[in-house]
Amino acid sequence: SIGMLDLLMEEGIVDITEFSARRVFNLRILKIVCDYLYVTGILEKRTLIYSLTPYGKKLFSVSRGVFDFIYAYAPIFENLPDIIRNKKSYGGDIHRRGEFVGRASAELAELFPFPVARTLLLKYGVANILDLGSGSGDFLVGFCKQDGFQGYGIDLSPDAVAYAKKKAEEHGVAGKAHFIVGNILELKKHIRPDMKIDVITSMFVLHEFLSISERLVLDVFSSIKKAFPGKHIVICELTRCSLN
Repeated sequence: SIGMLDLLMEEGIVDITEFSARRVFNLRILKIVCDYLYVTGILEKRTLIYSLTPYGKKLFSVSRGVFDFIYAYAPIFENLPDIIRNKKSYGGDIHRRGEFVGRASAELAELFPFPVARTLLLKYGVANILDLGSGSGDFLVGFCKQDGFQGYGIDLSPDAVAYAKKKAEEHGVAGKAHFIVGNILELKKHIRPDMKIDVITSMFVLHEFLSISERLVLDVFSSIKKAFPGKHIVICELTRCSLN
């Protein structure tokens, strides 16, 4: 969450003296954390310059989404005693970190579901998509990297949309991948006549509504039908494991 891992993955090494000074971090505490990661074999070090070991690179390239999920839901776990005692409520007093939920979901989905969904869209010649609950934008950005493809993403979280726009710029597709802050239950309010949409996609979104009520899921489909009558929908979702 402080950006050091991203820098290590992108540039290979980080001088924590410069890094902490630039971001006004506590150098002593940062060194303690980095030295712990050095002892556990995740980082290599040369004085105050750190880099990832082969193990560290593998750990964070494959498992990064798990760590982002932990950070995203940390506020819930930190306040769990008060939630159980009905002193605080999730969604009222306590909120998850929306940007990191989107990032974590996308990082894990890139291992299999996202590539399969993109292949399916390409197979049927889809060139323009509307991605519902677009989160950090990874699915749409990956789709728009290919020539001739573009689309829109809509998400209720301003943080997630801001991060998605940043990601689109970083990957050179800001002119093709467009992101909107909006409620997918009210699609007609956010859709303009000039938006060309071939298909609507929903990547790991509907279970969020289902956890509240089945009625909300039906409302999502109703919103889609009103805004895009006759259009197809591609859905990628989780399955609930039986505890029996």
